[in-house]
Amino acid sequence: MHILDRMNYLKQDYDQLLNTYNTSISKNGGFIPGYVPGASLPTSMQVYSVACEKLAAYFSPDGKGVRAWLDDSFGKYDHKISAEIDFLSEQELNTLLVSLTILIQSYRWDRCPPDKESFTLKTLSFPDGIYIPWAIVSEKLDLPLSNTYYAVIASNWKLKSRSAGEKYNNSEIFEKGLVLLNNWLKPPFDSQLENFILAFVEMEARGAIAINNMMTSIYAVVISDEKLLFESLISLNESIAMMINEFSKRIRKKNIDLDDWKNIIHVPFAWGLEKDKQQLEGASGMQLGAIACLNIFLNIPNSSELAKATLISREYMLPGQRKFLSELDAISPAVKKFIVNSQSNNLINAYNACLKKIIAWRVSHKKRGELYLRSDKEGLPNIATGLSISGDHQSIASEFSKHMDSRISETEQSMVDSNV
Repeated sequence: MHILDRMNYLKQDYDQLLNTYNTSISKNGGFIPGYVPGASLPTSMQVYSVACEKLAAYFSPDGKGVRAWLDDSFGKYDHKISAEIDFLSEQELNTLLVSLTILIQSYRWDRCPPDKESFTLKTLSFPDGIYIPWAIVSEKLDLPLSNTYYAVIASNWKLKSRSAGEKYNNSEIFEKGLVLLNNWLKPPFDSQLENFILAFVEMEARGAIAINNMMTSIYAVVISDEKLLFESLISLNESIAMMINEFSKRIRKKNIDLDDWKNIIHVPFAWGLEKDKQQLEGASGMQLGAIACLNIFLNIPNSSELAKATLISREYMLPGQRKFLSELDAISPAVKKFIVNSQSNNLINAYNACLKKIIAWRVSHKKRGELYLRSDKEGLPNIATGLSISGDHQSIASEFSKHMDSRISETEQSMVDSNV
């Protein structure tokens, strides 16, 4: 193919990617909503928001469990609501999804910590009053019937400085005004749950800056501007560092107790139920959009088991987000190719510096995961990546470690040799 033809195709791919970016990815939030979640629902649906407000009393360790209460409250479904759902705004639909998913998630486990039998469940019947509208909303948004990361984490926050539905600036996320929208635990676990969820929200918001740097880098390749590419890679490296540092601050031991995380905080995010004989994931860090973008942009291979699981996790994102990742898949190899062909050590070093940040992050994640997956209590199932995992409590940590080693290794494979 003639070089001009290749450039034209690259420009077309970039224009398509830019269009999807502008319509499906928030400039200020990345893969979290570009407006403050929590818009008020019509009167007929406010019962779901009210139930979420009461949830902690039933679901927390000293509660009686949610199933009897939710069966009594939502055993029957008012089918008039189905017609009303069609007239909801995007923000109202998002609020309804979050409320229903949190109620469904809580019903799936009944209480926290759950009974041992809850870990073995493969199917479960839910009350019609929450299941039917949840299925309708999930279908409208093209999301699987699971407690997705998008619903219970990425859309489960608010800002003290803004009303629900308002747009916000990226900097407002980090000005100590970020709080949890729906909390299903009572003290002392509520603040730990908040820190856990908001760690991901902040990481996605930092990731919005990283995604903008990636878009600039791709544009620099399209116009063959080495200086702009170098500058954008330097900025990308800085934004990756901020993503990792802020996340680590939120989840350090003084904010989230290790035993509480194992037994209380993390458990409800798992799902482990089947649909059409396929086990679905629960809310998982594998569904974190900013990291997915970095994996693609830095051309990290997808041969490891964790990488393959991450690709599957795209199904739990919104359609526009999935489209953006798919288009990023197509164009990102051009960036690495441009850098290799440039024979510029400045570009190569800047690109490799970004990869080194991801490698360091994965090494840290491996160490943290090994610690968190070693259960102190014999016979209890372990929870990881949104799934219930059976097996010896020590072997689970070893299995995770082995998978992380593979992921770290393939990340290292993407490094560019500076002696080109």
